[in-house]
Amino acid sequence: LGKPIISGIWGEFQDIIEKFETGIYVDFSQPESASEKIYALLMNEKLLKQMSLNGLKYVIEYGNRKKIFQDFYNHIIKL
Repeated sequence: LGKPIISGIWGEFQDIIEKFETGIYVDFSQPESASEKIYALLMNEKLLKQMSLNGLKYVIEYGNRKKIFQDFYNHIIKL
């Protein structure tokens, strides 16, 4: 299985993580809060598994280069 994402990158990447529930965002400039969030995630086996599955689904849907190219090609053909 995949692994949940623990990210300190804010912006669009954070939005994707939150929207697709593939991991958590932590502010590493706040070490106590960051460590609490990471610990809470690690202690929740069900959430870890679900985020892992969500990440795999995301990669299959949006990260498959062959599918991306095919969608792009199909779009160009329609023009």
